[in-house]
Amino acid sequence: MNYHYTDFVNEKSVLFREFEPFIQTCSLKEFLHVFKFPFLVGADTFAGSIGDDSGQDTVQFQMAEDPCETQHDGKACYVSKRLFYLSVDDRNVKNMQLFHVGRTIKSNITIVDYTISKNHAFLKYEGGQFSIKNLSTTNVTLHNNVVLDDTEEYTPVEFLDSIGFGRMRFVLVKPLHLFLRFRTSYSFDQDLEAELPNMLRFTAARLLRNIASIHKIDSTDKSRRALLHELIDTVPSEQLLMELL
Repeated sequence: MNYHYTDFVNEKSVLFREFEPFIQTCSLKEFLHVFKFPFLVGADTFAGSIGDDSGQDTVQFQMAEDPCETQHDGKACYVSKRLFYLSVDDRNVKNMQLFHVGRTIKSNITIVDYTISKNHAFLKYEGGQFSIKNLSTTNVTLHNNVVLDDTEEYTPVEFLDSIGFGRMRFVLVKPLHLFLRFRTSYSFDQDLEAELPNMLRFTAARLLRNIASIHKIDSTDKSRRALLHELIDTVPSEQLLMELL
């Protein structure tokens, strides 16, 4: 089946009930084919569980305290505010694109919370780089825990940087980061290459030999562990993960 990101995203909000089964079962190659752009993920993900058994269209975190005002399937839920997909118009990927952050449904990134202003901030994508600008005079916008004032200047945002809107904290992550967070023991504060041996320690020897053959690495008389380390030393991390996961 050919998936498109719109099967899992409403506007910019990820529909978690549809998204979770997909990311839990697809290959990394398939996931990166569907999701080409970054995610804005609730920072509580780092400390809590990203999964959720309730079947609700949201990500629930250990530190989430505010139930939403609406009902989903007759049950109370949390507002779907902690997982957003920053899709960019493929036809104009080189041009500047703005994501408006605010409390109303008119915003690109809608966060329903009393610490979020109707006109809170702009995330800008231009030339492959994200940046952020505060718009609110009543509620804070932060970048790596530094409060941004309401100047005309944009502050560059790198992957894995912390972004705060009011009391809500987010992290800008690549699709690869999110996939690994769901499917492996990888956590964002660890170096990916250093974590590869642990992440791939249960990979079947037959699969490792197949990958070694593709890269013309001799696997004769090598243990599974030795072959894994040689592949890690030889093949770029992201390419190796795409071939193995």
